[in-house]
Amino acid sequence: MDGTNYLRLTSERYDVIMNDSIWPYYAGNSGLYTGEYFRAGKARLRPGGIMTSWLPVDMDIASFTSLLKTFRAEFSYVSFWFATSHDNQHALIAGSDTPFRIEPAGFLARFERYARKDLAEIGYSSPAAFIDIFKFDQSSIDELEDRGRLHTENDPYLEFAVSRTTMHDLANALSLIRLYRVPAVSLLKPATGHGSLSAGIERMSLATGHVLSAMVMNSQRNPAHAAEIRRALAIVPDYPGISTHSDGIFMAPAPAPSAAGPKSFDDYLSLSRELRRGGDYPRMIAALREALAIRPRSGEALTLLGEAFLKSGRFDEAMTNLEMAVDAGAPFEAHYHLGWIYLRKGNLEEAARQFAAGLRVNPDAAELHYALGMTRKFQYRLADARRSFIRAEELTPFDGEIHFELGLISEAEGDRFNADRRYRRALRLDPAHEGARQGLARLN
Repeated sequence: MDGTNYLRLTSERYDVIMNDSIWPYYAGNSGLYTGEYFRAGKARLRPGGIMTSWLPVDMDIASFTSLLKTFRAEFSYVSFWFATSHDNQHALIAGSDTPFRIEPAGFLARFERYARKDLAEIGYSSPAAFIDIFKFDQSSIDELEDRGRLHTENDPYLEFAVSRTTMHDLANALSLIRLYRVPAVSLLKPATGHGSLSAGIERMSLATGHVLSAMVMNSQRNPAHAAEIRRALAIVPDYPGISTHSDGIFMAPAPAPSAAGPKSFDDYLSLSRELRRGGDYPRMIAALREALAIRPRSGEALTLLGEAFLKSGRFDEAMTNLEMAVDAGAPFEAHYHLGWIYLRKGNLEEAARQFAAGLRVNPDAAELHYALGMTRKFQYRLADARRSFIRAEELTPFDGEIHFELGLISEAEGDRFNADRRYRRALRLDPAHEGARQGLARLN
C-alpha cells in the first residue's frame, strides 16, 4: 500500500510523519507532494505534531515554488531548512499546527546528549550552526504571492514538469532562499542566560549570507564566489564544511592534481572546468589545448577555450575558437559568448543574430534572453527589449539587473509607476545596485 492511501485509510495518530527523499519528477512520485497528500498527513498528526518532506532544490523555479506553496497551503506553520556547509541541492520542509519555537535550555541539553557527537562528523557540532540551517518560515512563502501553482491530484503540475523544463536550475532556487531568508534567531523563545547562543546564531547568519551568495555565483560559474567565501570565513573562521573539505563552491582550496596528471580528453576537460571556477584562465587555456590535441573538433572544448580567451581579454582568439565551436555544433554558450563579442565591437545586428541562434538551441537560456534584450535596447527597439527582459525575468525572477533594465524601459516610456516598482524590486534583490538607486532618485 503506498503512502498516500495509507494516510487516508489508517486511524493511527503520529507525532512525526516524514517523507523520504522521493524525486517528484519521476513517474508517480509527485503523488507524495500533492495538496491532498499533505492534507491527509496533517489529519493523522497529534496536536503539535510535525510533518516533514525532503525537498529538491535543483529544479526549475516554477516547480520549486509550486512545492513550497502547495505545502504551505496545508499547514498553518512552516519551517524550511537548508544546509550551506557544502554544495547542497536538497532541503527539508516541516509543517505543523503550532509555531516552530525553540526553548534554549531544553534544546542545548538535548543537543549535547543526542546530537553533538553525530553532527560533529559533518561539521555541525555547534548548536548555533545547527539552528542556522533554518532559512525561512511561512511568512516568506506567503511573500511569493501569485508565484507558484498548487500541485494537486486534479492538477498534477509536477507530474509533467520534466517535459516542459530543464530539470536542474539551482541558481534561481538559491537566489530565492537568499532573498526570503529570515533570522534564525527568531526561532528562539525569549529566555535569560543564553545570550551566547543568540550571538552565535546571529554571527552564523551573517556568514551564511556570504556563503549563499557564493553558492549563487558558483551556480552561475562566477569565479567571484571565492571572495564571498573569504568574507564568510572572516566572520566565522570555523564555518561548517569550509575548513574540512573542498567541493563545488571551493569551500577549501582545490585538491592538488594527482602525480600522474591528466591523461585523457575528459581529464583535461574536467581540469579546465575546475580552473575556470578559480578564475585561473592561463592554466585553463593550457588544459584545453591539451584536450583539443586529443579531440580537435570538440564543440564543448572549443567553447570553453573561447570563453577563457574572452575572460582574458583576448577577443580575436576568443572569436576564432567560438566560431569553430559553432561550426562543430557547440552548445548555446558559444553563440552567447560570440554575441557579447559582437556587442562589444558595436556590431548590434550580428550580436542579435548570435543570441537568437543560441535561443534556437536552448529557448530557456535566461542569459540569452537578457543579452538579446540588451541588444534591442541599444537598437532603441524598446518593445522588443521588454519582451526579451520579461522572458528572462520569467526564467530568473530573482535577478535584480533584469528588473533594473525593465525599470529603465518604463522610465524611457514615461511609465513612472512601473519604473518605480522595478527599481524598488531591483534594490530589494540587490541592495547595492547603484543604478536602481539613481533611477528612484530621478523619479522622486
